[in-house]
Amino acid sequence: MLKTGFIACMIFTGNLILAKPVAEWDFTNLPADEVILEVESSDGAPALRQSEFDYGPFTIRSGNVTSLKFNSEQRSSLYGSSDGPYDFGDGEAFAVEVSVYPTEYAPTEQTARQIIMKRARSGNYHGWSLAIDTNGRLVFVIAAEGMPAKVLKSRESIPLNEWSEVAIARRADGGMELYLDGDLITEGNGLTGSLKNDSELFVGRHSGAENKAYFFDGQMKSIRISTGKYRISK
Repeated sequence: MLKTGFIACMIFTGNLILAKPVAEWDFTNLPADEVILEVESSDGAPALRQSEFDYGPFTIRSGNVTSLKFNSEQRSSLYGSSDGPYDFGDGEAFAVEVSVYPTEYAPTEQTARQIIMKRARSGNYHGWSLAIDTNGRLVFVIAAEGMPAKVLKSRESIPLNEWSEVAIARRADGGMELYLDGDLITEGNGLTGSLKNDSELFVGRHSGAENKAYFFDGQMKSIRISTGKYRISK
């Protein structure tokens, strides 16, 4: 088992630019064939750690690059401290970018395989999340406490068994955006309310569901969370 603080450069394509990154985790230069206990952020944000209740993902190598393998049957996931810089207030614009290689969609229409989530553990699960549904569509959710959640689904499916660069963004006016490989693929009305909650940040699982159907299946290379206006630079 490995605890590592080494972070290499991020591998995002550069087509998606955000004003200010606040948390970045890179999984591309880790020792292979290790179960990951902890990965430090490159900018001082809280580390991602293995949950005491779930297994940690393990590294696999392809050429000179590693990635983290998540397995829903093993309930592999990581979490970050609840007081990290990924709680967003009223009208605060933000975006989340993840390099993913999904191998399975969600098994039923009632479930979704969570890529990353910062939502409360109960109630209306206020906060934000990104997941994949049973049809392979990306699902971006934001919810303010005491208000109905806003859900944005992509019109197209994310491919299985290949790498994709996925991003979600909330604008200052509350608008929601979904990006795939540098292209804006879906947008819609959201909400401007505060998404702050006292839950941890979860990678690869749901904050309040133990069902394996809510765990991610596949690989990830990197995660970047930023605040400010999200824009495309071609």
